[in-house]
Amino acid sequence: MRYATYSAMLAVAALTVGCAQSPNIPPTASNVATGGKDVSYTAPRDGKIYLQDDLNKRLVYSGEVRGGENVRFSRQEDAVYLNGAMAAQSIPTPWHEHTLYFEPSPQQPAPRVEGAGVPPMASGVATGGQDVSFTAPSDGRIYLQDNQDKRLVYSGEVHKGEVVHFSRSQDAVFVNGALAAQGVPAPNHEHTMFFQATEAQTAGGRMHGDSTDSTLHVPVKVQVRQPD
Repeated sequence: MRYATYSAMLAVAALTVGCAQSPNIPPTASNVATGGKDVSYTAPRDGKIYLQDDLNKRLVYSGEVRGGENVRFSRQEDAVYLNGAMAAQSIPTPWHEHTLYFEPSPQQPAPRVEGAGVPPMASGVATGGQDVSFTAPSDGRIYLQDNQDKRLVYSGEVHKGEVVHFSRSQDAVFVNGALAAQGVPAPNHEHTMFFQATEAQTAGGRMHGDSTDSTLHVPVKVQVRQPD
């Protein structure tokens, strides 16, 4: 009986130690995936990923990720991959159990830029001169505006929890990692994302009446405004 009790105590202690977090990982980072073989996670928004060796309580990899990007640690290949491309190799003791932690980047309120095409009830949710990403808190519609030309270059419906990501380097908009629109005009300009919840759209329609524009309807419920 004493032996059984002692073994149980050791098991609980080992489990507790296994859940400990390396001091090199920010306390605000969340445990998102763990395992003794491959460990994988898709970032819901921009942030930073941390890979910890759980046995040694040591940080073995960290790197920035964009919303919708997948991070995978392969035990067999002893490497970390980002969207299928190798990001790091020769991870120490790859046969140990590992845990992925994720810390989202702080989202600062985006300044509103006066421009046609964005409903007055839509809120600025993200802005930047590089990539811009946003996770929809509810069903609604997303608008991407070129701040330099003050022009709406993309709009589309989104559902709660979906990640909308504009990639400047790929000149494209992605929804949950899937291509939604490509060939966005002047991708090197600074852009702002606006979001309007479905309820706000209904209220706005009652207040301001139905509006018309020259947007071109394309598949997968997106709209890309053609350059003037």
